[in-house]
This record gives sequence, C-alpha cells and structure tokens, in this order.
Amino acid sequence: MKEKRKRRLLQLDYDDENWGFNLTRRWMSSSKCYGLLDGKQRMVLPCAYDIIRRFDADGCAWVRRNGLWGLVDTTGRFLVNLQFEEAGTFVNGLCWVKKNGHWGRIDRHGNVVTPYTRDAHHAVMAFLVIEHDGRYGAIDADGLSLLPTVYDSIEEQILWEHGYACWSGKTDEGLRIALAKCDGEFWLLDDFGHKRFEEPFTSLYCQVRCDVFPFHTKEFCYRANRLFIERRKDASLPADTNNCLVGIYDVQLNQFIAPCIYDRIAFKEPSFFFDYSYPYCVAARDGKETLLDMNGHETMPLEYDSIDYNPSSEDEYLIPAFKDGLWGYINAEGVIKIPFRYRWAGQFANGVAEVQFGRRHNGIDIENLTPGHDHPITIDRHGKIVNVFVKP
Repeated sequence: MKEKRKRRLLQLDYDDENWGFNLTRRWMSSSKCYGLLDGKQRMVLPCAYDIIRRFDADGCAWVRRNGLWGLVDTTGRFLVNLQFEEAGTFVNGLCWVKKNGHWGRIDRHGNVVTPYTRDAHHAVMAFLVIEHDGRYGAIDADGLSLLPTVYDSIEEQILWEHGYACWSGKTDEGLRIALAKCDGEFWLLDDFGHKRFEEPFTSLYCQVRCDVFPFHTKEFCYRANRLFIERRKDASLPADTNNCLVGIYDVQLNQFIAPCIYDRIAFKEPSFFFDYSYPYCVAARDGKETLLDMNGHETMPLEYDSIDYNPSSEDEYLIPAFKDGLWGYINAEGVIKIPFRYRWAGQFANGVAEVQFGRRHNGIDIENLTPGHDHPITIDRHGKIVNVFVKP
C-alpha cells in the first residue's frame, strides 16, 4: 500500500493523474464523458462515464453513468455495479449509498450492512445529513441525532493548500473534513459527525506538506494534517483582521497544538508548513513576534518587532530579526548570533548576507546602496564585513 501511495499524482489541467492513471475525456451527445488510461496509455475504462472520482487508499473509485453510481478497482473491474442514485465516501470500509430514494450502507463488495431505510438529504463521510425547513442537522447510522437542524449547511470538504474548497465529487490530494456552518461561523466535525471542539470559528486554511521531491517530476505526495483556525476576539463584533485570533489545530491528534491567541501566523512561500527540514513559522501577538516549532511551542521569547524567517535561506539558523530599531541575526532559540547594529539585514546566501549600516561604520564613510546594486555591503556568518563600497 505504501508503494501505491507514492504513485499518486496531483490533478493537472485536463488530465486527472492518480494511481498511475490518466483521466481522458471526449464529447458524446453534446456532453463530456470520461474514461481511464493506464500508464502505458491502455484503456482501463472507456469514455462512457459522467464522473470518475479519484481512487482511494484501497484502490477503489466511484464512477457514474446515466445518473447511477458504481464502484471499480484499478483494473477497471466493477466491484459494485451501477445501481446507486448517490454515493458517499468510504470510512472504515463502509459507505453510505442511496437506492430507490433511501440511504443504506455497503462494504466494498456491495454487501448491505445498513438496510436502505434511512431518509436523508445527503451523506457526509460516516453520517447522514437531514433537512427541515431549509436548515440542516445530522444523524448517525442508527438514526440517532448528532446535530440539531439549525445549520445553514453541513458539507464534506477537501482541504487544499492555502484554503478549502467544497467537495465536488472528484478529490484532489489533501485532507477530508466535515464542516457545519451557521450564521457565518463554522464547526469542525469528525468522520462520525461529532464536533471536534465546541467553540465556533470564522475561517480556516491549511498548509499541506510535501514529502516527495523534486517538483519538476510532478511526483507529489501531499499530507495535510494541520489547520490554521481563526476565531473572533469579540463575538459581538464582525470578523476581520483586527478582530481575529489564530491558532493551529492538528486533525490527526484531534487537538490544538497552538491555541488561538495569536494575531497572525505566517509562513513563507513556497515553503511547506512543518516540513521535516524547515519546522518553524512566525507568530505575532501584541505587536511582537516569535517562532513556533512543529509542536506549536514558542522557541524564543516574544520580544522581537519582526522576524524574517525564510526556510529557503541557506542558513536557517542565522535569522534576520528587528528589535529596538536595529536588525541583527538570531538562531531559532532566540540566541543572538550577530549583534543588532544594522539598518537592514538580508538572508544569507553563499556564506554572506547583504546589510545596511549608517553612513559611518568603524570610521569609514559607507554609501547605503539598495541591496541588489553592484556593490552592496556584505558580511560573513560572523558579522565581519567582506565587501563594502567606500565613497571616493
């Protein structure tokens, strides 16, 4: 199974590449139809389907033709014939399906586990969503209430990098979650419809982590398990950048690893948050900044006016920081490595970094050129000047 996971590729413009297959399509009777080609361009499924979802971790995919859903494996063989009006997501080997207007649960071989007796609006992961007077609630497999019918929507979501998008039937690599929405606020649900925490939030976004390189091969394997959760400071005021606190929630651990106490948590592009090589991000609170490690802990005192942490820098342990009107360099624990004495300090590259002093330094008149000119001021890792432009 581990080897199969490594073969999963990201969706590209018109080709949906996953598990080594290419999603091909053509027009039939003025509508798009889809099929599957394997890595050798051999037809696995003919171009005769309205929708082909991605293969899941067990090598199964739902396909739809003429309004009916069926389940296929990676050889194109039908595990369950086309017969369902709706089909959900497999959770612990079971999936909600709709047949003859009623919902029931089946396994991957089509065996009925829960009879087709449930009436519901739609299925979300391992639970059903019911509707009453335009409001939505949730029930479990036994028909017991999980959520009252007071929500504007209860939907399954696929989290992508830098945001979330409503589930459209075809999944991208990312993390499946369930969200309940009411009056502009959200609740995060687990696979079985229970609230992960009681307090609502105003927005969430995620930064997925890339474990397979290099990029140009398109051999990606994303794993998104950390969510940035934003909540209102004052519930009586609108949610905006001045009335939100952000924290970090780990979906796999089912807990906050950094509480919602920060005004901002920033990560650099195109880094991947909590990547194994670059396990820090910048967090701001009350006008000061610090670093958070991959466990959500502050690694240094919250005392810097600005921290220019960049995981793509050559030396991530010489981090430009701004304090009391001057720039210097610190490590990830806040230990000063090069004293605070610069008007500006850049990232290290090839063993040196560009900086700016005042007009005089050590008795020398120094022209403060903008970084990038032919003769910038550069220092080595010990803070020694190795290149300076002196006025004639």
